Amino acid sequence: SDLALAQREAPNVRRGNREYMKEQYDKAAIEYQRGLDKNNQSFEANYNLGNAYFRQEKYQEAQEAYQQAARLLNPTAKEHTDKQTQQLADAFHNLGNAYYAQQDYGNAVQAYQQSLRNNPKDDNTRYNLVKAMQMLQAQQQQQQIVSDANLHKFWKQFTTSNQDFNEKMWLFPMQIYTNFESNSQRSVVVVLPNIIVSDANLHKFWKQFTTVHK
Repeated sequence: SDLALAQREAPNVRRGNREYMKEQYDKAAIEYQRGLDKNNQSFEANYNLGNAYFRQEKYQEAQEAYQQAARLLNPTAKEHTDKQTQQLADAFHNLGNAYYAQQDYGNAVQAYQQSLRNNPKDDNTRYNLVKAMQMLQAQQQQQQIVSDANLHKFWKQFTTSNQDFNEKMWLFPMQIYTNFESNSQRSVVVVLPNIIVSDANLHKFWKQFTTVHK
């Protein structure tokens, strides 16, 4: 459910629920926070606060509220009541949504998986999990493309600025040579022959280059 029923029917939580239903999410968040000031162990106040933040697109704050709500139920415990199990499923589902909204698809996947452990029959969570996995894969591929492009740009700049080095130093692919010139701030690192173009070699080159220049 979008809003959990307040266990203690605290006045602040009730007022927050009324403001939430009127779509006054900022006012609802204030009431939930006031409730937490009186009882920070309230699952309902934390969970509903997360919902109010999420509706305001305050996804980081929503994430933290959902995390706290889940922690209060000790998700690693071996046994929970049926109510607690559903609350955990809801908290982790919405936590996944908060991660997803921040494009943190890896953590979104984990949160949705945790939600499904508590409620394996939730088709909405299963759908969100698939979407998050697809987005994570696309994000990783895009990061690889960006990484490869940057490495190619680096290699072009590196070889252009080091054309005056002794050609025989290029005869030993994948070996690192360093020469710190006394009159220059430049560190000379010659690794690969001029013909290298493959992404795999560039990644290996970059790893060796950064190791030498730590």
